[in-house]
Amino acid sequence: MKRFVLIYLLVTSIAMSCSDNTATISDFIFETCPDLAEVEAVLIIPGVGCEGCIGNATQFALDYADSLNLGIVFTKVVSLKTLKFRLGNDFFELPNVKIDTFDLCPLDETFYPSIFYPNTRRFIVVSPENPNTLEDLKNLR
Repeated sequence: MKRFVLIYLLVTSIAMSCSDNTATISDFIFETCPDLAEVEAVLIIPGVGCEGCIGNATQFALDYADSLNLGIVFTKVVSLKTLKFRLGNDFFELPNVKIDTFDLCPLDETFYPSIFYPNTRRFIVVSPENPNTLEDLKNLR
């Protein structure tokens, strides 16, 4: 099993180093999480950054993950074990909840959670300057 993981990591690293560094959020969603391309919105939550914003987005994800047409991606996770302990293993078994364990999501330019709308390819940062962005997600069907 260890050998398989090492080979997978090696192949992934080589593929990433040979690819164009202009990867976008839409490329990430459509190529890495194609099942999330079918939802109305994808909430991307980084593991580090604005603690209040990340906390609000995480609580929103917990409250609405199974009731909205919403995909959820946790990226830049510092401790997978701690994240699963805090949110519960059942939460991560939902088909619309993903963990970007290889940090492939190109969310380098912001420390805030973000919302990506696959249909329009619109990208919005959840920050103190955009206080209603999470509330707007409640209108998803």
